[in-house]
Amino acid sequence: METLPSKTLYITEGREMRPFDLARALPVEMDLEQVLLDTAKGDPLPEGVTLDAKGVLRGSPRMGSSVSSPFHLQIDINDEACIQPIELRVGVQMNPEEIEKRQLDIWQAFQEGRDLPQDFIELLERPVTKADIYHLIERYASFTVWNADDMRLAKEGRKIKIRDVSDKYQIYDFDVCLVASPKDLLADDRSLKDALDTARGMVREVHRRRWNIELGGFDKMAMAAWYEVRELNNRSRHQMTIKNYTPPAEAARQGAKPEPLSEPE
Repeated sequence: METLPSKTLYITEGREMRPFDLARALPVEMDLEQVLLDTAKGDPLPEGVTLDAKGVLRGSPRMGSSVSSPFHLQIDINDEACIQPIELRVGVQMNPEEIEKRQLDIWQAFQEGRDLPQDFIELLERPVTKADIYHLIERYASFTVWNADDMRLAKEGRKIKIRDVSDKYQIYDFDVCLVASPKDLLADDRSLKDALDTARGMVREVHRRRWNIELGGFDKMAMAAWYEVRELNNRSRHQMTIKNYTPPAEAARQGAKPEPLSEPE
């Protein structure tokens, strides 16, 4: 079953998007062809993208349609089982080839002393926000799982393959820790799911090694690792402990027990 993106559905200008079926993402089954009204509220769809009568988003955003802020769609449903409208944000990203071309143009302008594009000047002068910093942390996320019972220094890491880890990440084994980093730092097809799958796969590997662990790196990867440890501990004799990590508030609300998952310093 598909789910509505918790934040934004990103698509790339000039590229055919994977069709997104709104009906399969709803909490109840219904025939959207019978109950779908329109997108009267919110922003219009990106040019080149359509929403058909069956509730499927499809198409290819035209080149030059990338925007700094996502389109916000509110789609009303005329059905008693779904009284809330569907809300979806669609972000149109610049085509990678266009990004590369613009980077070359800007660099050439620097070298030749020509005026820079106005939108680039505005970008340079715009204050950096917390959201900008967090976006970079998420975009280039790395993650480390330490053996909390082994105090040796990490030396001479070797690249290894681990089952269930995303192929967008590479894993290095330093005996006392596993380190994950993006395989291609500038790749535009690496998603948050790749990062979370990688964190879960790393935890499964060190659970097999009977480690107790400490976590370092991107917070959402640490949260995914915490949940994975909980699941592994529920069905295994080895009760892995995560040291110096506070479980997320959401886990506490769900009644998760912090021990033996987390052990304060």
